[in-house]
Amino acid sequence: MRTCPTSADAEPRFGERSRLQGLPPDLWVVERAPAQGWAQGAPIVVLVHGSLDRAASFSRVVRRLPELGVVTYDRRGYQGSRGAPVTAGLAPHIADLVHIAETYAARRLDGSEARPGAHGAGERARAPWRVVAIGHSVGATIVLGAAVARPDLFAAAGAYEPSMPWLGFHRRPARADDSTAGGAPSTPERPDPAKDAAEEAERFFRRMVSDAAWERLSDAERASRQADGPALVADLRAIRGAPPFDVTGLSVPTIVSCGGPASASHHRQTADWLETHVTVIHKSVVPDAGHGAHLSHPDAFADLVRDVVAQLPEGRDHGHALAPPRAPRPGMHAWNAPHSGGRTTVSPERTGDQEPRGHSGPPTGPDALLSRCRKGPF
Repeated sequence: MRTCPTSADAEPRFGERSRLQGLPPDLWVVERAPAQGWAQGAPIVVLVHGSLDRAASFSRVVRRLPELGVVTYDRRGYQGSRGAPVTAGLAPHIADLVHIAETYAARRLDGSEARPGAHGAGERARAPWRVVAIGHSVGATIVLGAAVARPDLFAAAGAYEPSMPWLGFHRRPARADDSTAGGAPSTPERPDPAKDAAEEAERFFRRMVSDAAWERLSDAERASRQADGPALVADLRAIRGAPPFDVTGLSVPTIVSCGGPASASHHRQTADWLETHVTVIHKSVVPDAGHGAHLSHPDAFADLVRDVVAQLPEGRDHGHALAPPRAPRPGMHAWNAPHSGGRTTVSPERTGDQEPRGHSGPPTGPDALLSRCRKGPF
């Protein structure tokens, strides 16, 4: 098997390219088996990255989930999936996620392959595998859209700061009083993405990370980001148009998470709106995280994944020792997860530079995040 393509300074391997028959041929799909090995019927987690990002940015999260089988992939137009056509709208991305989920849901450990989609849409049929999808940013939006389209296929969903500007919350508020969480939706002028895709990739990186971080990238790293420009431009145009789906039709148990004050207000407003208007959603918060929590707070993001898996009615009945409910540790913020049986979820309020479990990760400033941002800003 080929290992996932990474830059020279990338972290150690977090999975191998999947050989599963039936996956989209132009997408780079990576899987990491659970430590206990694959067990028929166990939950399998699919992680979906955001804009100007790639599967490798979840590497720190994946390594913190040894008990779970995890699938990640480069979305069409990005990195290893640049051979897949970049098309307008979110529908192709939603279809890609559904295709991957169907293929894994139909997987057989005896070597045979069930026909993807054989369990049929429209009813929550019991598939051989329980698929759970969690996304970040635009990837979170794609997860929500796929769960709306195929509630029979996804057992649970998670979304960290989904990008849904059609709800009325934007990065640049029109008025100063719109900048607080819970404020009225704003309707600012939004510039179109640059006509030059490479220019837009640089502009986006500088805005989301920092000018200094861009200047520190090598020529090869800058060229890699710019090569993802067409996919980035398609993402930005897709979310700035008409609503691609009706999120209030969501019927899959879902956790929507966001950062604290370090995160932009429109992300927190979006999470608040979703919790208020979609009955199957409850919200969690990583108090000191910004938008790139999977990079800066991998422990907290891994806990989000576990909390989403714990929503499965049989989430603890697959021979996989999922983590038990966690009691708050000193310096941690706790909240209840009503859709997971009142389970308490915790998130560190302070971070450290240590790598072992129990530490959330390094500080979130641009310089501290630069090495991880080389795998993908957000």
